Amino acid sequence: MEQKNKKLSTQSYKGARDFYPEDMRARNYIFETWKKVCRKYGFDEYDFPILEPYEIFAAKTGEEIVKDQLYSFEDKGGRKLAIRPELTPGTVRMIAQKYKELVQPIKWFMIGNNWRFEKPQLGRGREFYQLEVNIFGEKSVAADFEIFSIIIDVMTAFGAKKEQFALLLSDRRLISALLSNALKLSEEMQAKVRRLMDKRSKMEKEEFLASLKELGINPEQCRKVEAFMNCSLESISSIIPPEILNENDGYKSIKELFEMLNASGLGDYCRFDPSIIRGFDYSDGLVYEVFDKNPKNSR
Repeated sequence: MEQKNKKLSTQSYKGARDFYPEDMRARNYIFETWKKVCRKYGFDEYDFPILEPYEIFAAKTGEEIVKDQLYSFEDKGGRKLAIRPELTPGTVRMIAQKYKELVQPIKWFMIGNNWRFEKPQLGRGREFYQLEVNIFGEKSVAADFEIFSIIIDVMTAFGAKKEQFALLLSDRRLISALLSNALKLSEEMQAKVRRLMDKRSKMEKEEFLASLKELGINPEQCRKVEAFMNCSLESISSIIPPEILNENDGYKSIKELFEMLNASGLGDYCRFDPSIIRGFDYSDGLVYEVFDKNPKNSR
């Protein structure tokens, strides 16, 4: 009887939000701007269910998300499912399903909502929307250049100027050159160090070095990892020997990409930053993030 008389809450689930008509107008404007820019570059829109087999994320999504943030459950048939925390694994599943039938290069974009069980924070709840833009079947740096052009066009379409945001980039193959080729770390140790490097921006220098030491990294290796995290494209040869660096595909790709960006007038929006790691296991090449330059942004 008490349960029946209990007053139902009018609040949405913590970390989710309701969209009243005035909110929908703003959301629709954002989504339509995303779509307009993507279609200008010849990308096709796609979609897939918010529920996916659990193993898709267990295999490729970052360990922290799978262990601590993934909404997962068993359905009535005993199948383990998950609410998607990101769009990339589902996208790859779709591509793999019909890869031989699809005309390449495949240029797709999607706007979808995702869920992660994490502490709601400014600008990010447990439910959030994401624009996913991908090119499959094109290995040249031209594909990366096109994605960067879309990102910058999206930002400027909203009125953002180059003084207000920056596209920071690195390459996972450069990190491999450091950890594997230069420091000779085992694959298991490389994975541990990469995870720590991904958290470097949230740690003080001494805390970071102490954490590396706890992993079993010697002082000289610790020094080189820390120096790598703060180097420029011009100074990286003082950390990774030139004979390794000049043969590294990641280093070659970044240099070629900057040549294209500078030639097109987009170089001022972009900056090499080796601290951009990305914790996802499927990231094996160029990695990048867009940062708000407002001094009130604590990141």
